[in-house]
Amino acid sequence: MRSKVVFVLLCCTANAAYATAASAQATVDAEENGKAEASVADIIVTGSRLVSNGNNSPTTIAVVTADELQETTPSNVADALLKMPQFAGSSSQSATTNAGGATSFSASSFLNLRSIGPVRNLVLFDGNRLAPSGVNGAVDIYTIPQMLLQRIDVVTGGVSAVYGSDAVSGVVNFVVDKKFNGIKGLAQSGVSQRGDGASQRLGLAVGTPFAQGRGHIEGSFEYFKSDGIDSNKSRRNGAARYTATPTGGTAANPIYTLTSDSRLPATYTFGGRITTAFDASGQPVTGAAAAAFNDTNFSTDGVLTKFVHGVPGGGVESGGEGGYYESSLTASLETKQGFLRADYELTDAINVHAQGSYTDVNSVGVYIQPIVGGAGGLAARISSSNAFLSPELQQQMIAAGISTFAFRKFQMNVPRVVQDTSTRSIFGNAGLDGKLGKNFNWSIDYAHNEVRRTDIIRGNGSTGRLFAALDAVAAPASYTGTDYLLNSSGQRVVCNVTLTNPGLYPGCLPLNVFGPTAENQAASAWTRGDTTNVTTQKLDTITATLKGAVFALPAGDVQVAINGEYRALSLRGVSDNQPTSLTDCTGLRFSCNPAAPVAQYRQNVFANTAGKVNVKEIGGEILIPVFANAPFAKSLDLNGAVRYTKYSTSGGVWTWKAGIDWHVDDALSFRATRSRDIRAPTVTELFGAQQVARTGYNDLRTGINDTTTVISSGNANLAPEKADTYTIGGVYKPSWLPGFSVAVDYFNIKITEAISLIDGTSATVQQQCINSNFTSTVCSLYERTSPTAYPTRVFQSYLNAANSKTHGVDVDLIYGVSFLGGDWNFRALGSYQPKFTTVLFPNDPLLNAAGVDGLPKYRVTGFASYARGPVTVATQTTWHSATKHTALPNVTFAYPDSPAKAFTDLTLTFDVPEWKKINTQFFINVKNVFDTRPGIFAAPAATPGFGPITTNGEDPIGRYFTIGVRARL
Repeated sequence: MRSKVVFVLLCCTANAAYATAASAQATVDAEENGKAEASVADIIVTGSRLVSNGNNSPTTIAVVTADELQETTPSNVADALLKMPQFAGSSSQSATTNAGGATSFSASSFLNLRSIGPVRNLVLFDGNRLAPSGVNGAVDIYTIPQMLLQRIDVVTGGVSAVYGSDAVSGVVNFVVDKKFNGIKGLAQSGVSQRGDGASQRLGLAVGTPFAQGRGHIEGSFEYFKSDGIDSNKSRRNGAARYTATPTGGTAANPIYTLTSDSRLPATYTFGGRITTAFDASGQPVTGAAAAAFNDTNFSTDGVLTKFVHGVPGGGVESGGEGGYYESSLTASLETKQGFLRADYELTDAINVHAQGSYTDVNSVGVYIQPIVGGAGGLAARISSSNAFLSPELQQQMIAAGISTFAFRKFQMNVPRVVQDTSTRSIFGNAGLDGKLGKNFNWSIDYAHNEVRRTDIIRGNGSTGRLFAALDAVAAPASYTGTDYLLNSSGQRVVCNVTLTNPGLYPGCLPLNVFGPTAENQAASAWTRGDTTNVTTQKLDTITATLKGAVFALPAGDVQVAINGEYRALSLRGVSDNQPTSLTDCTGLRFSCNPAAPVAQYRQNVFANTAGKVNVKEIGGEILIPVFANAPFAKSLDLNGAVRYTKYSTSGGVWTWKAGIDWHVDDALSFRATRSRDIRAPTVTELFGAQQVARTGYNDLRTGINDTTTVISSGNANLAPEKADTYTIGGVYKPSWLPGFSVAVDYFNIKITEAISLIDGTSATVQQQCINSNFTSTVCSLYERTSPTAYPTRVFQSYLNAANSKTHGVDVDLIYGVSFLGGDWNFRALGSYQPKFTTVLFPNDPLLNAAGVDGLPKYRVTGFASYARGPVTVATQTTWHSATKHTALPNVTFAYPDSPAKAFTDLTLTFDVPEWKKINTQFFINVKNVFDTRPGIFAAPAATPGFGPITTNGEDPIGRYFTIGVRARL
C-alpha cells in the first residue's frame, strides 16, 4: 500500500492547479487592470473575519482559482472540485452515488467534506449563505454562477463560531472576481469515446469601471448542456447487472455472493409471467392444472411457454427469462446561469454594492420501466377470459378450472418512467461597507435567495387505471363507443368498466400485456400520468459586522470583530397528488382491494408541507499577537471566537473556537485549532413532506424479494447536533529547495446526537436489526402483520440518534522549477482517513465506513504541467486505495473487494498570438485517458439494474474528449 502512494506522489503529481494558503508558492490570479498576480497574503480568507493572510490562519484553507481548477476538468467547477481528495462521497452528474441505498435519477452536485454529509459543510456564494436546493437540505453547486468566479476557498475545519450552523466539517466559499475588466468568452464541445454523453458549453463575461473609477459593473451568462446516458445497458465494461445476493453468513457460506447478468425470476419478466392460477373461489389450483400454467411466461406475443430459469442465486438468477430494471447511467444536465454586480464609492469612507444571479438547472433521468403488478408486492389479477388471450388459451384455462391468474411484467417496449427535475434559483444581495475612524471597518448586508425545485415523475403508473385497463373484455355488438382496440382475431376489445360504469374511468383503453411487444402505446400511456411536486425554499439574511484594532501589544495590534446575523428560512411543498389520495376500487373486478386501497400513483407521491425557522446570532472574534521576531518565533498569534445562536424551533446554543499560529522562522510553521461546532436541522429534515413510493425490497429477515411501500418524512422534534473538532498541522518551505513546500494537517471530528436518515431499506440497517435479535430500535422501521411476514411498510426517519467520529491526515506537496527551457509545476494532494465510525442508536454496534466503497482510506490527486512558449501540457490523476463492500462486522462476501483505482486526465493548451488585443487559447482535454473501468456496485438483490452500477464516486462514462476555445479582450 505504501509503495502505491509513493508511486502516485512521485509520478502522477501535477500542475499547481490547487493554490493553497498552506504554501508560500500559492498564488491567485487578480485580473484588475490587466493580468497580475496577487499573493495569498493579500486575500481576505474565508474562515475568519480578522485573518487577512492565509499563511497566518490557524485553520487549514485551500484557495483554488476557478481558471486553474477547470484546466484539466473543463466541464464545470463542481466536477473539478470533486477530484480533490477532501470531497470523497460527493456527487455530481458524472460521479454516481448510492449512499445508504438512496438513489437519485437527477443530476445534482452536493459537496461532502470528509464524507460526513453534504449538510455538514457550509456553502457560501461570495460570503453569503444560500438556501438549500436539494431534497437532502444541501446546496446544489450547479445553481452557483461560474463565469466570474475568481477562486474557491475550502476551509477544512470546524468554524461554527464564525459562521454559525452547518460549518462542522468546514466551509466552501465561491468568491466572485469583483474587479474584472474586459470581455472574456468560451465555447467548447465534448463527447465520449463511445459516441454518447455529448456536451456543449458557452459563456460570456463583461466588466468595466465607470464614474472615473469610483464605480464598477460586471455581468456574465453561461449555458451548459450534457445529454447524459439514458441506459445503464450502454456499451461499457462492467455494464452487466450485478447484485449482492444474501445467502449464508460465514466464511464457508458467505452472506453475500455476486451475481452477474442478474434477473428477477420470482417477480417480473419482459413478456409477462403467470405465477399462480386461481379457481372461481379464489383458491390456487393444484395438480396438473397448476403445473401447466404456474411459472409460465409469454416469451413471444400471445404465446405462453414454460418460464426459462437462469442459474439460481438467492432470490435472483443469472441469465434466463427473468426481468431487470433499466435506469440512467448518467442523467442529462442543462444549466443557464446569469450574474450581474455593481459597486460604487459613495464617499472615501463608504461603499455600496449590489449583485444578483439567476440560474436554471434541468435534469432528466430514466427512472424505471412501467410495471404490471398489484399493491403490497402482490401480482395483478387477470381473468382467464381476457379478450387479448387467444381463444385456444382461454379454452385451456377454462378446462383446467382456472378463473383468474396472478401476473407480473416489465413493459419494456413503451416509454420508461423518468424523473424530470428543474431547479430555479434567484439570488440578490445589497449592502454598505466602510471605515469608522482609523482603526475600524464596518459592513451591513441583506441577501435574499429563493430556490424553487420542481420534481415531475413522467409516466408514473396509475394503479386504478392499470387495473381497469387489464380487465379487457370483448365489446358487445351494441357497443357504439370509440374507446376500444382490436385483438388478434379482429374483435373489438374494451375495458370492462367502460360497460359497467362508463363514468368511473372515462377514456379507458384496454391493455394487452401478453408478450414482450404486445402493448398498444396509447393504451399504455392511458394507464400512466405525470405527478408533480414543487418545493420552494426561501432564505433572507441580514448581517452586520464591526471589526478593527482595539489596542497595540509589543508584537502587534489586538484585533476584534463583532458580528450579528438574522436569518429567516422557509419551506413550502405543493404536490398535485397526495399519499391520502387513494385508488377508487369501485367497479374494478380484479386486483384492487376496497378494504385496503393504495395510493393512486406508484412512485414518489409527496404530501403538501410547510414550515419556517428563524435564527438570531451574535458572535465575537479576537486575534492576539503574542510574539514577533523572537528567537524562537518569527510570529505567534492566538485566535479565538465565540457565538450564541437562538433557533425558533430548538432554542439557544453556544459555539466556540480557539486557535494558534506559530511561525518558527521563514521555513517552518505550526498551527492548531480546537472548536465546538453545531449543525441545526435543515427545514427539509424538520418539515420535509411525507413521501410514499413503491420500490423493490429484499427482506433479509424473511428472505422474500418483492416490492413494498416505503414512507419517509421530516421530524419537527429534531435538535441541533454537536461536534467537537481539533486540528494540528505544519508547513515546511526549505530555503535549500526553492519552489518546494509541504503541508501536513491532522483532523479529528466527533459528532454527538447526529441527525441521520435511518433508512429501513438499507441492508446495513436490516442486518443490525437481525444481529440484535430484533431488539434494536431500528426494528421499529418495519411494519409486519406477523414476525415472519414480509413487511407491508418500511420507514425512513430522521432522528437525533447517531454518534460519529472521524480522523485523518491531509498532505499537500508543491514543487515548481524551470527546466529544459520551460516551467514545470507539480502538486499532490493526499488524504488518509482511516476512521469514520458511526453508532446509529445507543447500544448498537460500531460501524466504520472508512475503507468502504465510496470512502477509500487513501486518496491522492496529483497534477503535473509543462509550459513552454504558447504550449502547455497538463495532467491530473486521481487515485484511491482498495475498498471493501460494507461496514458491517462479521459479514463475508464471496467476491473480492473493490481494487485500487487511478483515473488520469490530459489537457493540451495552445495560446494563439495576440491579435487586436484579443488573447485566444485553444484546448483539447481527454478525461479518463486510459479508459479505466470503474468498480462494480452490486445492487441489492431486489433491484438488479436499478440505479448506479459503479462504485460511489468513480467515473462511469469512460474516455471522454472535449475541445474548446477561450478568448479575452
